Amino acid sequence: MAYSTAINQRFMQPHFAGDISVDADHIGYMATVGAQQQGVVLSVLVAVNLATQQIDAAQFKVYGCGACIAVADLLCERLIGLSLKQVQSFNTQDLGAELDLPMVKMHCTWLAAEALEKMTTDWQLANPID
Repeated sequence: MAYSTAINQRFMQPHFAGDISVDADHIGYMATVGAQQQGVVLSVLVAVNLATQQIDAAQFKVYGCGACIAVADLLCERLIGLSLKQVQSFNTQDLGAELDLPMVKMHCTWLAAEALEKMTTDWQLANPID
């Protein structure tokens, strides 16, 4: 299967792979979804600024295909600067469209949505919104 240029660029040189260091001005949230037995595991880590309640940093770890790496990398880029309400309304299908993701790889965007749902649940429990 041939991937788009956008997928190949993010797969070959991801900018948001790795860990996050959380300092006293931030709180970290992490969501891990998927299963190695199914071929993909995605962890999304964010650092939320305690004063602004916005994401200041986002990183990911993936065990999976190049398309999942590309989706996770773009997801982390798009999360920076968002509030809880904005993350809750984030449409991961847009990531697939932007990357020109093949239909057979759309499960990568669903996995990203699952990670966001899990992460925002933890965030909301820690900081209920009106």
